[in-house]
Amino acid sequence: MLTVSHFLILNSLIYIEQFESKKYTNKLIGKSVYDFAINYEYSSKYPYFPAEINEEEFYSLIESIKVEKNIFENGYF
Repeated sequence: MLTVSHFLILNSLIYIEQFESKKYTNKLIGKSVYDFAINYEYSSKYPYFPAEINEEEFYSLIESIKVEKNIFENGYF
């Protein structure tokens, strides 16, 4: 069952700069949110994170996704 925390995590993901790039988002089609978290790598090409969170806070969201694999492996882009 999705909680408010899960929705906040998903909301943060869709506002990262990489999602403005069609080339980047095309790579995500058919991938789960969990797949995204496992494969996420910071790029200085996209230095800004959503809601003015910093890199450390964003990585905390990524780690939360990894910990809650059972929730996020069934959510697809």
